[in-house]
Order: sequence, then C-alpha cells, then structure tokens
Amino acid sequence: MESATIVKPVENPAKTSRSPSPHHGLISKPLFMQSLKANKNLFLVVLIGMCALITIINVVIGRNTIFTKINMDSATAYMKDEGLDWLKVLGLFQVMGFGLNRLAVMASLDMSVILDSIIYGIAMIILPMLYVVSVSNSLIATQIDNGSMAYVLSTPTNRRQVVFTQALFLFGSLMAIYAGVFVVDLGTKYIGYGLSTNPLRTFLLEFGSYLALSALAGIAFMSSCLFNRTRKSLALGGGFAVWCFLAMVIGLFGTKTFVSLGLGVEAMRVFNYMTILTLFDTELVDVFCKNLVGTSDVSSYNWIWEFALLAVVAAVTTLVGMDKFEKKDLPL
Repeated sequence: MESATIVKPVENPAKTSRSPSPHHGLISKPLFMQSLKANKNLFLVVLIGMCALITIINVVIGRNTIFTKINMDSATAYMKDEGLDWLKVLGLFQVMGFGLNRLAVMASLDMSVILDSIIYGIAMIILPMLYVVSVSNSLIATQIDNGSMAYVLSTPTNRRQVVFTQALFLFGSLMAIYAGVFVVDLGTKYIGYGLSTNPLRTFLLEFGSYLALSALAGIAFMSSCLFNRTRKSLALGGGFAVWCFLAMVIGLFGTKTFVSLGLGVEAMRVFNYMTILTLFDTELVDVFCKNLVGTSDVSSYNWIWEFALLAVVAAVTTLVGMDKFEKKDLPL
C-alpha cells in the first residue's frame, strides 16, 4: 500500500508575510523609487510654491513697516506745539472707540509677532497640508483600492517593508521640502532684512511648521493604513487636517493681540483648543529668540514641550497605522 503524499497549500504571501526577510532590510528601494516617481510633480509644485511665497514675503516686505508703532514722544511734542489738551484728545479717541488699553497695545505692538502667526501659521501651512493629505492617501489606501498593492505584495517585498518604506518616503519628502524652504527663507531674509536677521528664529519657525505638518501627516498616514477605500481615508485624514486649519484661523481672532486691537472676539479663543496646530506657537518662539539676542527681558521655553508633543503625535499615529496595516486583512 503506497503512502499518500500530503501537499500543503501555498498561501498567499501577501497575507502571511508580515515580517521582513532576514536577507532584506526594512526599506524597499524599488518601492521608494516608485513612490518618488509617482509624487515628484506634486513635490516640486509644493516646494517651488512655498519658496516663491516666502521669497515674495521677505523681499517685498523686507524693511517696510506694515504697521507703524505709536511714538508717544512725538505725539506729546505735537500736542505741546499745537496747544492741545490731552484730556480732550483722549476723549476724542474714546468716542472713536480707541480706549487707553487699545492705545497702549498699539504703542507696544510688535508687528513681527503677528506676521509670523500669519506667515508660518497660515500661509506656509496650506500647500504642505495638501501635500501630506494627498501623498499619505496615495501611498497605502489608494493602492489597496485600485489593486496595485496586490502586485507590490506579490514580490519579495512584505507588508512591513511596504509600510515602513512608504512612511519613510512621506516624512522624508516633507523634511526635504522644509529643508529647501528654510534655505530660501534664510537667504531672502538677509536680502530683505539685512544683518538683523536671526538664523535661529528662522530655523525654529520652519522646524515648528515641519513638526505641525508631521503631526497631520501621521494622522493622515494612519487613516490611510486603517481603511481600504480611498474615500474613507480622505474623509478621516483630510477632514481632520482641514478642521485643524480652519479652527486655527478662527482661533487666531480670539488671541489677546487681535482682541485688544478690536479685530477679534475673545470667545473665539475656544477654537485654539480644538486643533493641534496651535501647538506651533510662533509667539513663544519670537519671545525666546528676542530674549536670546538681548532685545527682550521676557523669555519662555514652553515652545519646547509643544514641539515635543507634536513629534509624539506624529510618531504614535504613524506607528499605530503601521501596526494596523501589518495585521489587517487586505482584499487582495
């Protein structure tokens, strides 16, 4: 009697291969180059767009003062020459809606603080935000949705290599964008502002913006790993990013400076607690850098823990997404 030969079925490597081969590292060079080729146009558009924007801002604005501080000495001299009474003038300002508190704020206002909030907190956030949402979605969820992930996993590349390589590309390309923008930002600041430029301040503002976008990228990447459908991934990752941006813009009009100038409402400050982007506080960076160069006696180190928290959000969400991708069932 012949013994029966038991043939074990060959399982789909896409569903069983979850740990890297001992002969391969965590990075798949072909996959990385594929992602680079697929996203290079968007990468260049965002990089060039951000460089052009910051160049125009630095060179055109430069030493031009958008908002002139009130010079109380000149005002006092003018009042004396014209024989005017301060009480009558203040009464006129009061009727016009300019109380003593608002005049005091306008007299001590540093326009660079407001400009930094608008430039680095809003203008320089839009393009990279679109980039991280689009690229995060295309690296995982879109490839599962259109079936190309099945081809990738049919090669010796396993799940861990796939998700690690894609995460590396996402954050590496984002870092490359900000590295290029920093060089242009610093160079054009020397053209527009001269030797008064503070390289550390520029670096911290660009680095803080990178960390804020990395946190959004981590959440978008996690969303891409959680869902097998593009629309669901975009709904969570893209929707969250848009909400954070809108809440930050609205919350800006609830800050003390805008309220004091009559440009905002204090109640709008609640939106600052509804977005992680407010962890990138440009005012704290300004205060720290001015104290460092001796132009201010006030200093703050709170920006350090805020930056650290943004980095933690980026790391944790990315790791959660990678773990979910390795363990979940894929429609291959």
